[in-house]
Amino acid sequence: MGMRNSRRPVPLAPIVAAVVLVSAVGAAAVVAVSRSRATVAPAPADVTRSTVSRHPVSVPPALTPVPSHSVQALMVGLVDPAADGIWNSLGSIVTPTSDETWAPSTDEDWRRLEGHARALARGAEALADPVRVNGRDDWAVPARALRIASASALAAAQRRDVTAIAAASEQLLDACQGCHKHYWLPTESTP
Repeated sequence: MGMRNSRRPVPLAPIVAAVVLVSAVGAAAVVAVSRSRATVAPAPADVTRSTVSRHPVSVPPALTPVPSHSVQALMVGLVDPAADGIWNSLGSIVTPTSDETWAPSTDEDWRRLEGHARALARGAEALADPVRVNGRDDWAVPARALRIASASALAAAQRRDVTAIAAASEQLLDACQGCHKHYWLPTESTP
């Protein structure tokens, strides 16, 4: 008797949820490292090597939201990649023997960062659409917070202000966490 290869289709929702969760955790780790950098005692000068590495800003997502897009499609195709682009645009990694930092440094980096902020704003507008809000303040409040965070990121990118980008990243993280406390994919537990 031969063995049959029984392949079952893999449900998409858990995979998408895992990708979104990993992205959020990664972004939170970058922010945590950035926060902890201020409190890390410097190693002796002869041991520490400080490097500013070239870490180009990623290309912004190109999804143009339409009313038929589900919230999940907006998150996966627009909001999450745009947020990751903002979060990953600057940061640092501190070890006992080295200190690596990165931030937007070229015209292209700043243009791409503006693109991420604009894409995030498009996603926030789509999420704040009255059809999706439908009178629910519990949906409207985090959608507005996302709009405010995207506006802060855009203004900071236009001014080429690294400190303001860091603040906008924090604001964005707070907006995302505030929403995800209430709304998360039904197949996953809330972060």
